[in-house]
Amino acid sequence: MPDLLWWVVTLVLLVVAVIVPFRIMTQRTQRDAVVANQQMAAVEREAADRVKQAQDEAQRVLEEARTRQKEMVLQAQEERLRIRTELEAEFREQRTQQQAVEARLQRKEETLDRKIEALETRERKLQAREKESDQIRSELENAQQNSSAPWNGSPA
Repeated sequence: MPDLLWWVVTLVLLVVAVIVPFRIMTQRTQRDAVVANQQMAAVEREAADRVKQAQDEAQRVLEEARTRQKEMVLQAQEERLRIRTELEAEFREQRTQQQAVEARLQRKEETLDRKIEALETRERKLQAREKESDQIRSELENAQQNSSAPWNGSPA
């Protein structure tokens, strides 16, 4: 019997020696698997957070770009309006200057027309006087030829 006891104890020790390390390894493997799963979940969460941050950043950049685009369009419209206003003012000023030049030319033309009319009137009067003078001279010459006394150019 002591041999049997020895064999039973040896067998129990052998079973314990094989099962305990196996059990410890199994627990470690399970624990490592849990840790690995936790690490994987943490990595996945971090990756998801990074993707979310990247999406948020992309959205922010897109919104900034849209805002900047709107600002640029508004600035372009304001610039167009400013240029248009300047051009219209310049056009009005040029039109005013042109009208002033046209009015001055009109006044000069009217003045020249009056002077021409005055000169034509004067010329007609001179022609009429010349004609009258020629007529008087002709009458005097006729009278002188008809008279018996020679005409010496002075009254008798």
